[in-house]
Amino acid sequence: MHVKALSVLHEEFKRSWKLTKSELVIILADKLKEDKVNYEFEEDDTNEDKTYLGFSYMLLRKLHKSGWIEYEYGEDDFEDHIIIPDYAVMILETFEKIANQDIREYNKYVYLTFSALKTADEMKFDYYRALTNAYSQSRELQMMLRTLYGSIRKYHKMLSNHSDVKGLVSQHFDEFKPEIIDKIYSPLKTIDSVTRYKGHIIEILSRWIHDENIKAMIMTEAKKSKRDTDDSEVYIESMIEDTIYIYETVEEMLGLIDRKNAAYTKATVERVEYMINGDESVNGKLASLLHLIGAGANDVLIDKMKFSNITHESIKLKNETKNRVESQKVKMAKKPSQNDITKELGALAKEVNKGYTTKQINSYIKSRMANKDDFNISELDGIEEEDFVKLILACVHHDDKNSSFDIKLGEGTVKKDNYILPNISYIRRR
Repeated sequence: MHVKALSVLHEEFKRSWKLTKSELVIILADKLKEDKVNYEFEEDDTNEDKTYLGFSYMLLRKLHKSGWIEYEYGEDDFEDHIIIPDYAVMILETFEKIANQDIREYNKYVYLTFSALKTADEMKFDYYRALTNAYSQSRELQMMLRTLYGSIRKYHKMLSNHSDVKGLVSQHFDEFKPEIIDKIYSPLKTIDSVTRYKGHIIEILSRWIHDENIKAMIMTEAKKSKRDTDDSEVYIESMIEDTIYIYETVEEMLGLIDRKNAAYTKATVERVEYMINGDESVNGKLASLLHLIGAGANDVLIDKMKFSNITHESIKLKNETKNRVESQKVKMAKKPSQNDITKELGALAKEVNKGYTTKQINSYIKSRMANKDDFNISELDGIEEEDFVKLILACVHHDDKNSSFDIKLGEGTVKKDNYILPNISYIRRR
């Protein structure tokens, strides 16, 4: 009951900071009645109103007595207003996170860090506020990366808990993809590229820590913020050094996450394939049979089937001999010559085996952009085999740290000449 009351209290507190005792009692009573909660009064509560309203009053008294809530007398309405102490708010927030077990959606930690430092560096003031903000955002980024790694590892371990394909597919597409890939992994790799801002962040902070004038200004601003202790200089230097260290090692952590994600994806695919191909149960064989029927083997299967009852003599039944039926040869509408086949495959193999480097791909995309910051596949006049290969390789290599561009996938497809390609835009990195 107390947990229920705290949950209602927390929800109402998020909706309105000004809540009277009488309002909360009515809301709590309605919620308990709606959920058909069974309640019991203690022995010393014999004089209480035995309705949901009376029970709600009793719960509030106990929450007040135990320090979860406080009362403040209203100056205008002369009613008791509910006040939640700061420590109680933090505990209630923690309870909510544990109960919901939601993975925090990705916030642009890297960009916010860069923006705060760059603004202070250009304006020549508010150094201390920018530093504390950058330090806080960097620690959040570090914690988010560790949480992301742990979450992928958790889903990897959960693969062994599934005994059917449906459960595996549901875990990947209903849980892992929306909660891990869409909320955290993809934005981290595309929207807020670490490599785009990492160098600028390290450069600004390295300059600050060696500039005595800037350090003195930070100390002055820290004193105004009541951070005036003997260890202020040590504290400020440690914030700068810790932030630099986080961004010097962030790509190493991203590499671990990439490998863990690749390992999980590979393990998922392999387990699904194993379950499909290795299903020797009645269900598996029946599925194979239905697959053959669906492929058009009806007549052949029915011709080969024999229906009978199984008895103790069944083991002695002899195999029936059947006349061999010559299968009809499939007639091809037009048989291509060996020379045509060799020429077609040779041309494609020649393009792929050129082994284009990331530098060559960057140069190709830049040439297509010309003086613009981006271009879409639909803007191309025509596509040859070499263009086709390079555009596909550009999609594969755009995540490389040496890549000079990002990609954005639009809706639909683009048809150029004899090729149908995804609607992709290539965007110049800043």
